[in-house]
Amino acid sequence: MSTTNWFDSNIPPTASPEKDVSWQATKCSVRERNAHLVGNELMSDVTFVVGAGRVKIPAHRHVLASTSASFYEALYERKDPPPEIEATKCSVRERNAHLVGNELMSDVTFVVGAGRVKIPAHRHVLASTSASFYEALYERKDPPPEIEVTDVEEVHFRTLLRYMYCDELSTTSENCFELLRLSLRFGLRHMETQVVDYIEKSLCTDNVLDIFQQSTVMGCQGLRERCYRIIEWTIREILNTEKFVNTSREILGLILQMPRLNCREVEIYRAVMAWIEHQCLVRDLPIDGESRREWLGLDLLHLIRFPTMTAEEFSECATVDGFLTADEISRIFLVIMDKFSGAIEFSHMPRTSVISFETSRSIVILNRFSKWSRGFNRTISYDHHSVLISVTKPTIVAGFGLLLDQSDVGLDGAILTFASRDIQLDKLEAGTHINRIAMKDNFYMVHVLLEQPMLLETNEVYLVKLTNPTNGFQTISGEKNKINFGENL
Repeated sequence: MSTTNWFDSNIPPTASPEKDVSWQATKCSVRERNAHLVGNELMSDVTFVVGAGRVKIPAHRHVLASTSASFYEALYERKDPPPEIEATKCSVRERNAHLVGNELMSDVTFVVGAGRVKIPAHRHVLASTSASFYEALYERKDPPPEIEVTDVEEVHFRTLLRYMYCDELSTTSENCFELLRLSLRFGLRHMETQVVDYIEKSLCTDNVLDIFQQSTVMGCQGLRERCYRIIEWTIREILNTEKFVNTSREILGLILQMPRLNCREVEIYRAVMAWIEHQCLVRDLPIDGESRREWLGLDLLHLIRFPTMTAEEFSECATVDGFLTADEISRIFLVIMDKFSGAIEFSHMPRTSVISFETSRSIVILNRFSKWSRGFNRTISYDHHSVLISVTKPTIVAGFGLLLDQSDVGLDGAILTFASRDIQLDKLEAGTHINRIAMKDNFYMVHVLLEQPMLLETNEVYLVKLTNPTNGFQTISGEKNKINFGENL
């Protein structure tokens, strides 16, 4: 019996000018895919001549025989009756689930994993779910009865089959990346979406670099962009994690290429130096300036934007002997002091902050109240107000809006506490991190932007507290608003 590797490029596809394979990506369930094939010649292997007009209607043996014992007997020409799946399974999904890994009516076998386990399958189900399987099983001349996928573990391949047969997907932290790889490999877009959603829910500063690496290697653009955005916003926290010094050179290079990062360039420099030191230590290499320069490489060295630092910050970089040449140090200092007009290999364009009041129109704003009014007793004031926040998906918080009475808008002595951070509001620079907007009836909305946006993780509860022990705040009552947050930042 012949066996063929799944990606055997020596098997040429047969010409099929009328093929219709784009539909697999648009049908997200077994029922939808089967509905598309009703009366469709695509993959049909039996034709009915119907009525007095002898109308020819194409059909599919697998669907008919898995639904009716009579069709099974007629189409598969077997004397022994099949198990009564037709009588006990009331839906397409249930009948397909019964056939996962079942030799009944199977017409292709996969040789899976290092142990070369043989798993029977059904061409119709595979090809109606994946354009890749359609091309391999229906368009190639003489498709072999056995196909090798020895680079996939048996447990993961069985999980893949179960999804293809009955839309059931068991995603865990241990198998999510392997399932994502298989969904991309076989063009299962709806499965990819489900796995990406699962991974996104676990995103945090501790794992974003690992997930960024995986999504980059696998070419999963949607997940990669989500990681990219979180890195932009929370780079200061990421630079201080243990995962950063262990990240790959490729990922470090991608971070250094980012035009928008919420930190100063000298912080990036310090993190890069820590990364080099760790990489040299684990390889038992010297850690002098020249060795650091050689290990980092000129391609990454030139991505550090030294000319955007202050003279005081850059003096820290210039003290590491051998990391920068004397000529580089001299020219960078001249650029910083605006006394050099020649070409320089380091960018002098500062990285932009992800958020400012000028760009805040692109931020999703969530309102706690849909309507508000002053409290009933104007003589009573409270020294603090607080609210608890939880999220169902990792969410980046850029800042808060404070709805205040005109008498409170000065914010003298007011402190905003969030995630163990105390922000003295009366010391924030107007127009940069705080902005007061007059509203009707002498109310004011005060927008406070965090210096470093924070990533809220799922299964955590965060307290936001506004305190003014000196002056207190007038009470404001409101009608609760149901908050729906469809798009992540």
